[in-house]
Amino acid sequence: MEAQHSSSSHPSKLKHFSHSHELMFKEEHRQKNYDDELVFCNACEEPVFGPRYSCNTCVDPNSTFNLHKSCAEELSCEINHPIHRRHKLKFECKTEPSAELFTCNACHQPCRLAYACSRCHLALDLKCASNWRHILDRKKRHVHQFSVLGKGIPFDCEVCGKSQDSLRYLCTICHLLVGKECTQSLPHFIKITSHKHFLRLIWFLEEHYPKDQICKICYKSKDRSRAVYQCELCDYVAHTLCSYRVCEGTRTYDYYQHNIYYDMTPRKLEIRLGEQGLKHISHDHILNLIDKLRDNDPITCNGCMGSITISTGIFYRCSQDCLFSLHETCARLSEKQLHPFHPHELQLLTKAHTFDGLFNCPMCHSLSQGFCFYCEGCDIYLDLQCMSIINPLSHGAHVHRLHLNSDSSEEHCKGCGNSLADFRFSCFECKFHLCIPCVKLPPIAKYKYQDDPLELAYHSVENELGEYYCDICEGERDPTHWFYKSKHCDFVCHPHCILGRHPQVKLGSSCKLDAHPHTVTFVDKRKSVIPFDKRERILPCHGCGKPCEGLGFECSVCNKDYHREETCLSHYNTSAGVAHPC
Repeated sequence: MEAQHSSSSHPSKLKHFSHSHELMFKEEHRQKNYDDELVFCNACEEPVFGPRYSCNTCVDPNSTFNLHKSCAEELSCEINHPIHRRHKLKFECKTEPSAELFTCNACHQPCRLAYACSRCHLALDLKCASNWRHILDRKKRHVHQFSVLGKGIPFDCEVCGKSQDSLRYLCTICHLLVGKECTQSLPHFIKITSHKHFLRLIWFLEEHYPKDQICKICYKSKDRSRAVYQCELCDYVAHTLCSYRVCEGTRTYDYYQHNIYYDMTPRKLEIRLGEQGLKHISHDHILNLIDKLRDNDPITCNGCMGSITISTGIFYRCSQDCLFSLHETCARLSEKQLHPFHPHELQLLTKAHTFDGLFNCPMCHSLSQGFCFYCEGCDIYLDLQCMSIINPLSHGAHVHRLHLNSDSSEEHCKGCGNSLADFRFSCFECKFHLCIPCVKLPPIAKYKYQDDPLELAYHSVENELGEYYCDICEGERDPTHWFYKSKHCDFVCHPHCILGRHPQVKLGSSCKLDAHPHTVTFVDKRKSVIPFDKRERILPCHGCGKPCEGLGFECSVCNKDYHREETCLSHYNTSAGVAHPC
């Protein structure tokens, strides 16, 4: 909408749709002397120094009407604009001086002339309508050319939305005002390492801009961001700066020119043997497909260490009755996967590279056994249950959806009351937080001495005595913390009493370790909370002599307990048959 300094054929008079009076053409070439009284174009709001159309009827200084010759020729009664593809935007003008002006949805400034959609309450002043066409046009890609605007003045960056007090950078073509970090020209599509699909650049004015999403890289709110990258195939949103930090570099392609897709075709870890059989790399024998559990006794899946129940559906079981079972989903996992928690591709392992096959998941900070996803560069393992948690999460304990969050906080988990670790699921509106272990608690659990299944409950009803106890350990229970209860009787218990302190470790399972000559068994030994109970005393570790409490090993040949440490296990003396202290 710049003025043209040489005119071609033009009418001397013009009846223009943007104004109620006839406009007169004026061939005028003024020097850019800003000391003189300036005449401004009512369309682009820039000074007029060349040929223009003016209204001689509107002589009031507050209501003069002028248009650059080029602006008069470019204006249309209605336009198709990429910012609002649902309806056409119609040119509207508030002619009355007392009329309530439009508010531009792009710059939030009042304007008398605008392209508007009355049905959607959208309005763009003429300058922003032109600028945002440059920004959003997908077919004619606009590469920003930024200029520095003098000294730093506080402003909000129009890309990331952050308050800035540094130098301002302006694209003189589309008038995009940004901070230095956002001056890199944003590609329309980008490929990052932590997501398998391409992400599309979405601006805050577009219809499909997500209103209530959390960045899936930093897990912080994007409320002030005016541009984000969004996956069109699934519920994934990321800040522009966060996306660049985990960008694959060479994969910032022009999507329309190259039409490149990220190849995530996985190599499966199983070989199908007909419809009912499966040979899996994690087990020596054939696995048979079981379509129905015969009784209510839960079976542990050797993949995710979760329960296989009637509600979980079909599963695979070893044909040789060696107590090896897998959920169908665990049996058919892809060899490589991506996870928003981690920027690198993860490799599926059927056993961790630790001396006993156990690993500590950095997302839930829990010991786990079984299958895992491993990053060799970072040397971390993620358990299958954490890999499968959906974000955002709908949970029965709260009315709103919960988002994965990693901000530092002094809040406590509403489920167990523990201090929050690095990751938790949060409702920012209600300041409601759940730690990952509580999110992973199954809604139904089975206790071996109880006929009916137990349900996870979130609130205790106060009893007459005001006393709360666990019916398994007989210890006190905090009524504000979650617990399991029976539908048909007064049986209640702590979650850890029914599931164990290490629910993803198969207690009683055996393993052969290089540090010890015999097969050892995983055990978890803890002091009883009841005074003078026979379980109050913990036997010492026969490696170091200290009490062998918590998760450890038991050797039935030595008839001794050992800490879960290679140093404790390696002090076995085969000649004397005793263990020496560390």
